[in-house]
Amino acid sequence: MLFDVKQLFEGSVTSAPVSTTVDTATLSLPHVKKATASGVFSNHAGVITIDASVTVDIDTVCDRCLTQVQRRYQLPVRHTLVRKLQSEDTLSDEYLEVEGDSIDLDELFGTEIVLGLPNKILCRDDCKGLCPKCGCNRNEHECGCVLKETDPRLAALKQLLDK
Repeated sequence: MLFDVKQLFEGSVTSAPVSTTVDTATLSLPHVKKATASGVFSNHAGVITIDASVTVDIDTVCDRCLTQVQRRYQLPVRHTLVRKLQSEDTLSDEYLEVEGDSIDLDELFGTEIVLGLPNKILCRDDCKGLCPKCGCNRNEHECGCVLKETDPRLAALKQLLDK
């Protein structure tokens, strides 16, 4: 969705609310089920800012134990919009260069989703994962497998320590 920022840059409008459903089809994140964004574009003394929040609903499996996980994330979005950056040295995540009179909100919020979601999604912070020997979910019960295997290259040293 394109959002017209021309009136904000001209100063005829001091604020403009925005509320949209983000098109997540192009993000290559199949676990994102729904994303909505709401916030406000503001002009304070000629400085155009966006202060928004993106709500992302995900439906995926835990990266450790493969249990189904449904979670909602709130991602803050804060940027300053500029027509042109003075130099390459001023490149920053804080500044967004606007070409033309509009900004693509799906691209803006989509980038925030990709960068803001965690790399590993866990069912809970202390998830124990699956047993590497038998494959049982160690969050549900302990399997009793012995996981301490000696590296075969160090077996001779272990025999010396056992004496």
